[in-house]
Amino acid sequence: MMVITYTIAAQAISLFCLCTALPVRKLEDKEFWFANAREALRETLAYRNNENVARNTVLFMGDGMGMSTVTAARILKGQKAGQPGEEAVLEFEKFPNVGLIKTYNVEIQVGESASAATAYLCGAKTNKDGICMDATSDDRCDSSANLISILQLAQEAGKSVGFVTTDTVAAASVSPLYSHAPSDSYKYDGAVPTYSACKDIASQLIDNRPGQNIQVVMGGGREYFLPVAESGHASNETEAGLRTDGRNLELEWLRQKQGQGVRHKLVQNTAQLLSVDTAEVDYVLGLFASHKMPYHMDRDEGPKGSPSLPDMVDVAIKILKKNPKGFFLFVENEKIDDGHHMGAAVRAVSEVLPLEVAVQQTISMTDAEDTLLVVTADHSHNMIMSGYPPRGNPIFGLGGVSNRDLKPYTTLLYGLSPGRSISNGTRINITGVDTTDKNYLQQAVAPRSSGVHAGEDVATYATGAMSHLFVGVREQSYLMHAMAYAACLGEYEPACAGRRSAALSSRPAKITEMQPPIKLIDERRDVLELDSMETTEQEPPGVAEMTTQPAETEAETEANHQGAAATASATRWLGSALLITLLSLTVANASLL
Repeated sequence: MMVITYTIAAQAISLFCLCTALPVRKLEDKEFWFANAREALRETLAYRNNENVARNTVLFMGDGMGMSTVTAARILKGQKAGQPGEEAVLEFEKFPNVGLIKTYNVEIQVGESASAATAYLCGAKTNKDGICMDATSDDRCDSSANLISILQLAQEAGKSVGFVTTDTVAAASVSPLYSHAPSDSYKYDGAVPTYSACKDIASQLIDNRPGQNIQVVMGGGREYFLPVAESGHASNETEAGLRTDGRNLELEWLRQKQGQGVRHKLVQNTAQLLSVDTAEVDYVLGLFASHKMPYHMDRDEGPKGSPSLPDMVDVAIKILKKNPKGFFLFVENEKIDDGHHMGAAVRAVSEVLPLEVAVQQTISMTDAEDTLLVVTADHSHNMIMSGYPPRGNPIFGLGGVSNRDLKPYTTLLYGLSPGRSISNGTRINITGVDTTDKNYLQQAVAPRSSGVHAGEDVATYATGAMSHLFVGVREQSYLMHAMAYAACLGEYEPACAGRRSAALSSRPAKITEMQPPIKLIDERRDVLELDSMETTEQEPPGVAEMTTQPAETEAETEANHQGAAATASATRWLGSALLITLLSLTVANASLL
């Protein structure tokens, strides 16, 4: 009897795969893949290092954006465009220089955000939770343990500096830019232990350098800036402040800027941010939430709501780029991490897309010849993408049926997470459950109140000036030094004299590194035509002999995409319907046993 049940389940899997794996785009025979590889090879051979000094540097950080998250987000992007999804490419995946970063810290094998940020922003690995202090730090807060952040080096070089985050502006990932503390929990005065000689993080943003001279500060965390007697006082906030010392740091910031005689603006919602005249304002403090900012999918899109990450980045760059000496900007989307800790893969993966939009936006607002763009993560998360789902299977959908308990599972799962997996000693049957709901918690191997980080390496994607430094397998602390070298900051400034003069006299005729690798994947870009490229460089050996396939016309491309979208939708519907029917038969058969 069990053999019969197992056979029915096996047939369900086979028929499900057969129906949903029908062709959804042009034939992917050997000629398709040969053409794909040739174009990627041609572009790789044509690439030349950009040796220019990085006048501008923008570092994007997806908190918790491990490789499984990037892969799932890539598929999600493609499926939103009506494609199977696997062939899609995220904007930063088009960058020519990719490396891997090791995320352990001095104390623990699997890293966390504070010590990770200290490594990639301040140049040295440190203890768990440490903020821009090396591993000798303790609650005496001896300045001998202090490190100098890449933001401070840029500021001292006369550049404009800023940061944007969807977390609080005193959180683990951004606080190493301007503060020093043995623990990222010291966000406001009441959180600092009485035995500690350390200063709280929020006050360091107002009182100390480089914090008090940062031109753009945007994120949440208003509660750390206001005294307990005062409310958040934004139109959409009523929550009280947390400070016990009676200080109102928002008001102090305003008075400080007035005393400095600089053009400034305090903003608290989308309307106020978008009304900033960036030509007439040089300093902005934007505290858009009492605590963390909302998920992109949950935010109030009205004028009194919180701005999106791309909104904040747009205003930040317009303000910072006015400086002829250049700028440094740090951009973080922390909501990826929040979603993973919640165990909600839909939330976590979806948050990669607004980060991608911010990257694309930055590309359009800067010049690749003198701008370095780096995208990375502080650590990974324990979300896995597994099973054998067919091509084009919805990334948040069911991935198959277990051959042990004969129950379906999702493509995305967690190792340790709040998602319940077991009830009454058996795995919960999720047949009929909407696993695409934003609040659905994927099943986990072992239950935990909050999801945990993962310890595998994370990727770094780089393009622009000196981006060829960001390759290989490196320690996380290498990133700060590579950025400083590219921009001629700190100890690396003396080595730049020769690079500056050489760069001015030998700029490449055309920088190709911003081009994505494969034409068939993304039709929005300008196609790289090596045969007609205007360049003084000699064509790479062997490229001329490569055969090429005729390019699709725009009409053919549009027709292929429309056909693919319709076919994909129909096959996914048919496959899902068939799977549910067969699962019902399987369960019914099992009950008869």
